[in-house]
Order: sequence, then C-alpha cells, then structure tokens
Amino acid sequence: MAWRSHGKDHEDLIRNLRSNGVITSDAVEKAMLMVDRGKYSKKNPYHDSPQSIGYGVNISAPHMHACSLTLLQDHLKKGNRALDVGKGGLSVGIDHFPELVEQARENINNDSPELLKSGIVQLVG
Repeated sequence: MAWRSHGKDHEDLIRNLRSNGVITSDAVEKAMLMVDRGKYSKKNPYHDSPQSIGYGVNISAPHMHACSLTLLQDHLKKGNRALDVGKGGLSVGIDHFPELVEQARENINNDSPELLKSGIVQLVG
C-alpha cells in the first residue's frame, strides 16, 4: 500500500515501497536507491505522496516513479532514451518556469554536478 510506504530517510522509503509490494523487482529497487529524493524535494521528501516544488508544480509520489520504472524495465535497453529515466544516456529537463529550471540546476549541482558538466543532463527553460 503506497500510502503506508513513508520512510524516515531515503533507504527506509525504498525499503517500505518494496515491502509493501510497490517495488517488485531488484532492478527498480536498485535504480530508485541511486537517487536520494531528499536532494530534489525539500519538504517531506520521504513521504510517498506528491510534493510541491513551487509555482503550482509537484514532484510525483515515489510510488508513481516505481510504477513507471516497472512498466519501462522490460522495454528499455542500454542506449535507449526515455523521459524521466535517461540513466547512461542523455536527459533533458524541460520546464516553462525559469525558476524551476534554476531550482533543478541547483539540486543537480548539490547531488551530482558532473551530470551537468558532462552534458549528460541538460536543462531547458
């Protein structure tokens, strides 16, 4: 049950998503453990619910990311590209609010600045 999957930290959140049957594969669990939600969502990052990132925009609930990754896992192969996945390829973040583009840039720089420096992640406003 997604609404019972909150965690006290990133690993606890992912562990609860797994134990509640939201995450059903090792590959999805591994992918979700690679990115700490707390570096992208400031308020209640480890709650399994959408969180406001400002300007009337939300970051999806973790269970939605898990569901998306589960649906994609059998279709994505190395070198493929998908919106919101992009690991190992090129990811382009697009937003119509310049402030959210800048917020994304700051979040990525705080987590993995090499992604922006190398061009693996590009942000467009």
